[in-house]
Amino acid sequence: MDKKHEEMNMQDGNKRFALTLRTVIVFAFCICAILLLSQFDAVGKVINSAVSVLSPVLTGVILAYIINPIDVVLERMFKRLFSKIKKLSPTAVKNISRGFSITLSMLFLIAAIVLILFLILPEFWESLVKLVDIAPSLFDKALIHLDELIKADDELMNNIGNVIDTIGVSVTNWFKTELMTAVSGVVESVIVVVGFVVDFFIALVVCVYALIEKRSFISQSTKIIFALFKPNVANDIMDVARYSHTVFGKYITGKLLTSTVVGVVTFLFMSVLNMPYALL
Repeated sequence: MDKKHEEMNMQDGNKRFALTLRTVIVFAFCICAILLLSQFDAVGKVINSAVSVLSPVLTGVILAYIINPIDVVLERMFKRLFSKIKKLSPTAVKNISRGFSITLSMLFLIAAIVLILFLILPEFWESLVKLVDIAPSLFDKALIHLDELIKADDELMNNIGNVIDTIGVSVTNWFKTELMTAVSGVVESVIVVVGFVVDFFIALVVCVYALIEKRSFISQSTKIIFALFKPNVANDIMDVARYSHTVFGKYITGKLLTSTVVGVVTFLFMSVLNMPYALL
């Protein structure tokens, strides 16, 4: 009876301790939530800064996830190809296949990006050239309209001198103030372009690294999950992760395929009807 009584006391103590621990955790969580809400602007700035710094890394991971199906197919193909060479060990076949598959996947990604740029930039340049060609005619029309206004109103003719003086003062002020602002804007634009190029290069490096170490990442993540949670909970988490990966992967593949088909059909339709900007 004493042993049963002690066991019951221990169970009650464990229950009270668990209840107290949960209460403390919930209370701490509520305090953290209140502090975050009270300092929402500061927290938002910190989050934006962190996202800005980590954006190349996130971009690289996203690119790796997008081209991962291509990498998997190529790796299987190269494994079947190199496994026929008897001089190569299984480890060598695995490493060579992975190297070739990652290289071709990255070349495919870069080629796709270059192709998109070649599709957009010529159309943009053509639109800019058309705008430059149209500008003189628009200027002539504006002069004709101004001439008609001058002829229709003698008072306006008398005020032309004042208008010219005002324009001269405005141009002088522009050279003193706005020109420096424009120069600084150009410098900032150059800095933005250089930053984009650097971020894109970092994203490509992260993409390659993620493709190389993807199996190691998955293995380490699995070990961490099983170390933190009970086996049944960890298995549920892994099942959800696998299902999410399957659904999301099929969604991306379907979107890319659908967008490609729609783009090709739209291009052919607009080309047949001689509509402008078909390629764009």
